[in-house]
Amino acid sequence: MTSRGGRLVGVLLAVVLVLSVAPAPALAQDADEVDMDRLVEVYNANVDRAPDIVRGQLAGQSVELRIGEGSTVAGPDAGTVYHFTTAENGTVTDYASGEAPDPDYRVRTSEEAFFAVVNASDPSTEFDRQYEAGNVEIHGVGVTNSVKAEAVKAAVWVGKTFGLF
Repeated sequence: MTSRGGRLVGVLLAVVLVLSVAPAPALAQDADEVDMDRLVEVYNANVDRAPDIVRGQLAGQSVELRIGEGSTVAGPDAGTVYHFTTAENGTVTDYASGEAPDPDYRVRTSEEAFFAVVNASDPSTEFDRQYEAGNVEIHGVGVTNSVKAEAVKAAVWVGKTFGLF
């Protein structure tokens, strides 16, 4: 898959887009900590690289990221939690540690997968590998967002299958 394909999936994940376009040293403060200010800065600087139709799915949304310990993907109510809110243009306008009050999407991953992407020489390829291996999960919250998330996942699969990105 091309880096554009990695970015396409990343946009759905909001935070993971940052990991697929940013150099790892810019985001990792040390082996187990991410500089959230830099993460959002790089995301906002690169969000326009995503196709409009995908970026539009995140416009004005709230995304919760849960990171499990070690190689364990975080459960629905477990892990280290961050949340992000996006503006109508897809940029992150608010972020913090902790649960989102009313998220539209939840992303669950493991600490191992998260930092594998952050520290990879080719983060978009590593993200794709982790996603395909089931180490990154994307969930819409509520019926409408669940349908949207599954539709975008299906579109990404079709695009990858036919070499569109």
